[in-house]
Amino acid sequence: MAQMWGNVGPRVAQLSPLERVRLRRVAVRYAIHGWEVTPGACLARSRFVCGRAGCPTVGCHPALENWE
Repeated sequence: MAQMWGNVGPRVAQLSPLERVRLRRVAVRYAIHGWEVTPGACLARSRFVCGRAGCPTVGCHPALENWE
């Protein structure tokens, strides 16, 4: 799982180490309950940015194209 997360495009949100640990803990908790977990696009001004060139989606969406 850690390698997949490393393939996400540019990081817009700068998270503190504590915030990263907290988000990782929550993601693992959801995964344990059988929920799909994938990196999401980061909010940059008025749109969400995933790092994929030419991505037309401006709302909240997965950061990976083939996340399923």
